[in-house]
Amino acid sequence: ESYAYGKTLVIDDMVMVTERDEFIYHEMIVHVPVFLQGAPEEVLVIGGGDGGTVRELLKHPSVKRVTLAEIDQTVLDAARQLLPQLSSALDDPRVTVKVLDGIEFLKNSAAALYDLIIVDGSDPEGPAEGLFSASFYEDAHRALKSGGILNLQSEGPLFHTPTFVALNRCLRSIFGEAAVACYLAYISTYPTGMWSFTSVRKEGPLEPLKFDLAQATIFSTQHQLQYYTPEMHYAAFSLPPFIKKMLADH
Repeated sequence: ESYAYGKTLVIDDMVMVTERDEFIYHEMIVHVPVFLQGAPEEVLVIGGGDGGTVRELLKHPSVKRVTLAEIDQTVLDAARQLLPQLSSALDDPRVTVKVLDGIEFLKNSAAALYDLIIVDGSDPEGPAEGLFSASFYEDAHRALKSGGILNLQSEGPLFHTPTFVALNRCLRSIFGEAAVACYLAYISTYPTGMWSFTSVRKEGPLEPLKFDLAQATIFSTQHQLQYYTPEMHYAAFSLPPFIKKMLADH
């Protein structure tokens, strides 16, 4: 329990999520790629045991099935017990929760199975380190349908600069230069407050500003979203020069 941010999930001394600002992260990791894909039906979430990503996904009527691959049963238990605002969708009949290593699960997945894969993992240390490897992204490429989207949290550009740069470079080498686009959101409890996500289209190009504007407007109003709007979608892909330079120099 924190003084200003409500209940806070901390793993290995790192803040994962707080009740007060979780909506920023979860709305931006989900709604941006959903609107870029168009109408995903089959979705895989790797990590995200707190349930916030699943909650946002199920707001989209196109989503028929969500498979959540979470390595840590304790996270699921804690979220169900103490963070009901996040975990409420985990027991929805459209959701299958698998407690296992998402890296291995993806490696063994059938080809061309998913419309959307969201990697909602922690920083690249310990079990999450493999979420930032070329072999993992190659498995994601294989498991996506043609035109499918891979979306991942890609760390703080100022705080995790080498990881941020290496991740984007690796994705471009596997999916192609034109298939990858980085975007930003501002989450006060994450290091530096500036956080990045990266969207990737299989058999791109990815056109990050090409989406159904009318539908996104209706959706964000209908669901009373607190961060994502079509305007925020556009703005998120407008990168400051220092980040453009980081990505261009490597």
